[in-house]
Amino acid sequence: MNGTPALLIGLPVHNGERFLAETLESLLVQTVEDWRLIAADNASTDGTGEILERYAARDGRIRYFRHAVNIGAANNFRFLLDQADTPYFMWAAADDHWEPNFIQTCLDQLRAHPRRGMAFTGLDNTDSCGRPIRQYPDIPGLAGKACFRTIRRYLLSPEALGKANLIYSIYRTPVCRRAMEKSPMPNVWGSDMAFVLTALAEAGIAIQPQVLFHKRLVLESGDSLCQEGPSPYRLLELSCPLERFPEYAASLLCGLAWTPYYPMARLELWRRMRLLHRLDDMRRGLPSRQVRALRHLRWFFTGRTPSLGDLPSFSGTSPPVMGKRKGAP
Repeated sequence: MNGTPALLIGLPVHNGERFLAETLESLLVQTVEDWRLIAADNASTDGTGEILERYAARDGRIRYFRHAVNIGAANNFRFLLDQADTPYFMWAAADDHWEPNFIQTCLDQLRAHPRRGMAFTGLDNTDSCGRPIRQYPDIPGLAGKACFRTIRRYLLSPEALGKANLIYSIYRTPVCRRAMEKSPMPNVWGSDMAFVLTALAEAGIAIQPQVLFHKRLVLESGDSLCQEGPSPYRLLELSCPLERFPEYAASLLCGLAWTPYYPMARLELWRRMRLLHRLDDMRRGLPSRQVRALRHLRWFFTGRTPSLGDLPSFSGTSPPVMGKRKGAP
């Protein structure tokens, strides 16, 4: 291939030999051929290196790089983004697979919506044999331009309903770089979702509802998927663990600092945290708090919000003074 391709695919991997060949095959059959792939092997100790060397010899678009020591997953993600010299960029997990028109569909959406910074499609979970085991019908509803409505929808979507998977979108490379500068995937729960939220605030997202992305979900013995069906505690079961919520909220807010979305995001996260705590009180059978929990449920679904002065601070997230530039006296 002559010249710079349109898309760089960054594939971070550590001990991924089980599904790596299948992943690479699903990329090689993409209808778009104008791409280059860099696989960053994070000091694997299995057969990952041999598989990547074999595919690199087979197709000149694939390049193999091996780190001498394990630099951590987030650093490997950042390393691959640093290699991008193309208009578009995407990360690819070493155990996922895509329909042949995934890349074409995402690139077409970005070209049709020049002000959107990332593009994605519908997705599902598959088991180790590639059979669908879970659908995510709410994902297309997260699409939208960078605006308060898009940010609020993402904040209120329960974490177990698939929104973290948007990190595997195709990005305009400058948008992805700016998001990484603001939200560099720190080692906290939900840092991938904080990165996605930061990218949404930069330029929004276009999502084609057709399921073209398949996220592999290999359950360990004793694990199970969240059961569908009505339950007064379903929101609690689908959300960030309560003990991790403060650090998760802090990482989300850091990505929105110095944007007009910060005050609204802080309010919504406070409401979610209070709601989850009160649902937890109900589940543990604390009668004195049940009335307050039910009242807060009504507030949550009718849109009533507390005042900013009522909010406790999340760890490490003092609100910026809107209208004043960072560093100004």
